[in-house]
Amino acid sequence: MIVSSNIAAETNEFEQLLNKTTSYLEADARKHPNYYLSMEWQALEKDVYKELVDQSRGGIFENTIELHSGHRFPDIVANRY
Repeated sequence: MIVSSNIAAETNEFEQLLNKTTSYLEADARKHPNYYLSMEWQALEKDVYKELVDQSRGGIFENTIELHSGHRFPDIVANRY
């Protein structure tokens, strides 16, 4: 599970972070399809976490993203979203 400790963020700010992260990962997956097709969920979770951290730099989510590995749902949580 990936969690942001920023409870003051608005939904649209969280959606923007997710959209930037998704866009990057989709582009990277097109460049390196075998890498993504061969990975297990734990490796994907770590890649998503790393990219969320990278995309949050300079914004309201910087230094608020945490990775708590394990089987939990939902997988990404911010301000109870």
